[in-house]
Amino acid sequence: MNQVQTFSKNSLAPFWYAQLELGFCFENSRTIMSHRKHYGPVRVQKMLWPERTGVCHAIIVHPPAGIAGGDHLTFEIETKDQAHAVVTTPGAGKWYKTNGKQAFQHIHLHVKDQSILEWVPQETMLFDGALAHSETHIHLDNAASFIGW
Repeated sequence: MNQVQTFSKNSLAPFWYAQLELGFCFENSRTIMSHRKHYGPVRVQKMLWPERTGVCHAIIVHPPAGIAGGDHLTFEIETKDQAHAVVTTPGAGKWYKTNGKQAFQHIHLHVKDQSILEWVPQETMLFDGALAHSETHIHLDNAASFIGW
């Protein structure tokens, strides 16, 4: 997995930093999570396989339940080897009014050949006074498929 940003605990002392890396591959007739690494308060809450096709549904959570001024959230997700993953959240993402500091969310999605990634988090709520910067980068190989919102 490519690490987009590297921060030490001390380099962002006034900020709340969280990063989640996930990797999915196809093994034994279903998609599995082959890589999971986190820093800070962001986790995989649950993985489900509700379909007979072996699609892995991963529910990710950010326990503080929102992004405030100075926060930095980074998501790195990769599918490969004919994997099919659905990544979602249990509730709306919230961007709160800030203390004058900007908040950041970086989403980097890598979909390798013959794999499918569905990035379908719940809706986003922006509160009055939020200073939000969100960026999403989607890298698709030639025979990859992506659905997102």
